[in-house]
Amino acid sequence: MSIFSDFTDGKNTDNSIQVKCEVKNCRYNDSDKCYAHQIHVGPSFAMSKSDTVCGTFKIED
Repeated sequence: MSIFSDFTDGKNTDNSIQVKCEVKNCRYNDSDKCYAHQIHVGPSFAMSKSDTVCGTFKIED
């Protein structure tokens, strides 16, 4: 069971914010930029950056 709900439904094409992404096998990564409509980082109880995960990650088809 995932700690994140699945709310992404495609790629963000308006580039209103740029998020660097180094995860080469994520469906939303294009040239090291994230193009997801929404980005969810958590969990809420994280105490350091090493405790966080990208809940938006989807393996590329």
